[in-house]
Amino acid sequence: VLARAVAGVAEAKGTAARTIDEAARALLPGAGKAARHHNLALMDLGATICTARAPRCVDCPLRRDCAWTAAGYPPSTVPPGRRAQRFEETARFARGRIIDALRKEDGLSRSVIAHRLHERHQAGVDGYLEALLGEGLVEVADGLWSLAGTQGSRSMASPKL
Repeated sequence: VLARAVAGVAEAKGTAARTIDEAARALLPGAGKAARHHNLALMDLGATICTARAPRCVDCPLRRDCAWTAAGYPPSTVPPGRRAQRFEETARFARGRIIDALRKEDGLSRSVIAHRLHERHQAGVDGYLEALLGEGLVEVADGLWSLAGTQGSRSMASPKL
């Protein structure tokens, strides 16, 4: 809200935090409940009218004094952020699948473990196994991987989990 109304930009990301902070302080109506109500009103305005994706400027009580409106609604100059990686695409997910497979079956070969992973994780299986080995969560003997402390015991729990 303040980035648009005071700085005249589409979003706060491209605006210096100091600019936003100074604008907020300048608009703040004293201390006490008035300041609290003012801040709550700004948050409500941002949540309902001056939204990030679809601002409804015709309904905005600040439209007459809005620097963004006066500037002709310039688009954002901040490049779009990266898409958040889905958990299933992370190394953490793949490592969890490896641990789960080793809980269910003791002594799996690297190729069996890779085959049980989703295709996107198969190429990284060596890195996942080496990291788990370095953290003491798994062990390898004669090319067969197991949870640490369980080789030959068929135990269902790792001492580090």
